[in-house]
Amino acid sequence: MCQILGWSVLVRVDGLTYSFLGSVASNLVNGTANSTSFGIGPANTLLFGHAGPMQVNLTFFSPIEVRSRSSAIFDVYISNI
Repeated sequence: MCQILGWSVLVRVDGLTYSFLGSVASNLVNGTANSTSFGIGPANTLLFGHAGPMQVNLTFFSPIEVRSRSSAIFDVYISNI
């Protein structure tokens, strides 16, 4: 039997929960964040988007590799648009 490994990132803004990354059950979220751009470098991976009225910047301090099973350290910066 194969186990599915994956990440989900949820963003909560003004009491509403948005799905930003991954797949989650529809009853857990109020909407989906809109991805606007991304960047991949040798030391990090950056994802940018909007969740309601907020801009969301997700930074993985290690490049995301599909074959990697180790967890990456990340930080989320949220700013008002």
